[in-house]
This record gives sequence, structure tokens and C-alpha cells, in this order.
Amino acid sequence: MKTATKIIGFALALLLINSFPVLARGLSSGSNRLGTQLTLQNLTPLGTEVEETLLLMREEEKMARDVYQTLYKTWEQTVFKNIAASEQRHMDALLKKIDMFDLADPALPEVGLFNNPELQALYDKLIAQGNGLKSMRCLLGRRLKIWTSEI
Repeated sequence: MKTATKIIGFALALLLINSFPVLARGLSSGSNRLGTQLTLQNLTPLGTEVEETLLLMREEEKMARDVYQTLYKTWEQTVFKNIAASEQRHMDALLKKIDMFDLADPALPEVGLFNNPELQALYDKLIAQGNGLKSMRCLLGRRLKIWTSEI
């Protein structure tokens, strides 16, 4: 039994040592799992519909992030700050794809401003609802209900 444990430990140590250069290099080096360079020349071009969807997703994530950032500034509830950070990670992931395919980023740098008029209208509506005291009471009420049901 002790010999088997030593062999397994040794094998795991070798695996980690051999994997270290790959782990240290990370994913940001532009290489995929096969070690080939990802360049614009060897990527399959996106269709128009896929491009439009990717760009819309980026702006949708920005809208969600901006809503939660704004609600955090208004209500100072950590939950809004945490969700905004999560939405930022989604935005960052989509931006990597947009950059990979050399597309123009549709996300405007200003909080609460959007190229897409439907997203602009949705942002304005959500902020108006979120700024109302009644909405905050409902949110806190739901959170309290969850908390008390867990006790």
C-alpha cells in the first residue's frame, strides 16, 4: 500500500513539473491547447449573423454591468457591486473574442450610454425602477424572506 502511494505521488509530481511551463505561459500567450498560434489568418471568418450576435452580447453585458454599477452607487448594497464585477468579466471575455476577429467594439466607455436604442431604453427603464424606494423595499423584502427561511 505504501509503495502504491509513493508511486502515485511520484507520478503526480512528474506531471506537475512537466506541466509547469504550460501553466506558467497561460492562455494569454495566444496559443491554444495544441500549441499553434491563433491568428486572424487561421481563424474561420464569422458569418454576419454571428458577428452581430457577438457585438450585441457585448453591449448587453455592458448594459447589465452599468445597471448594477448605478444601483450600487444609489443603494450601496454589496450584491450590486458583486454582480457588476461579474458582468465586467463577461464583457472582458466577449471583448477578447471581438478583438480576436478584429471587430469594432460597440460598447461606449460612458456608463449608461449605448449605441443600441433598445438597450438604451431598457437601461433607462431599469434605472428608473431601481431608483424607486418601492423597488428597493421589494428587493430587501425578498432577501429577508430568503434569509429567514434559511434560519
